[in-house]
Amino acid sequence: MRRMFQSSESHAHLASRGWASLPSLTADETARLFALAVEHESRCMSHAKSCDTGFDELWGNALKSERDAVQDSIASVMAPALDRWFEGYRAVLYNLFTKRRRSPRSVVRYHFDFAIVDERGGDSAIQLWIPLVDATPENGALIVREWSHRRVTPIRPHDYVHPASADSLTSLPRDAVRPPQRAGQGVAFLNRTMHGSPPNLSADDRPAVGVIVVPDALSLVHWVCPSPERAELWALSDADFRALRPGCVLEGARLVETVYRAKST
Repeated sequence: MRRMFQSSESHAHLASRGWASLPSLTADETARLFALAVEHESRCMSHAKSCDTGFDELWGNALKSERDAVQDSIASVMAPALDRWFEGYRAVLYNLFTKRRRSPRSVVRYHFDFAIVDERGGDSAIQLWIPLVDATPENGALIVREWSHRRVTPIRPHDYVHPASADSLTSLPRDAVRPPQRAGQGVAFLNRTMHGSPPNLSADDRPAVGVIVVPDALSLVHWVCPSPERAELWALSDADFRALRPGCVLEGARLVETVYRAKST
């Protein structure tokens, strides 16, 4: 796996366990991001196919112009921090997540994010998740499943579902970890690491910022599976990815490869 963390210790933890704690943002950076989250709260919406209530994100907004404008604002705050933490990287997506207060259905079941680089050679994107208030079990703190990145297929479309998705988010499985999550101090995890979070049952919203970083030398891809036996690998530009609605093929995308898989019995 290509190294992006400047810290060798953080890189080793990420490569071994699938996640690593991030250094803290400055108090000013945290405050500015919190203000952006409050200002753009109404622009965070559930995906059209989501059945959850109370968990909204910027990427759920159907208007590309609105998504782009808010992403640019987040990038202006996050860029110095990313340069402090990483090398040989580029950021390809910025996101806001809001778990609404007193929302029993704002649970996010364990899942693997879809692949956005070709992982078959060992590479992976890194997801950054940074709470803007202290995250706790009561308000929906992130849970990661250690070592899960070692046993998942690299061919993951947007609708990939793993049998462990139904595991408990309260009585944690043995491989589940809830890293420290103070306001401004988040978690980095591989795109191929299983994660989830319980609902926000507290009296306040729980905003967080998300960033996806990839090795600077790698192109972006998107897997689409027209059938269980066939997977198509599509190449995307960074601009294509920012405009992507998961599972759809953009006009500018290019078919790179078709993979045929044995039919399961």
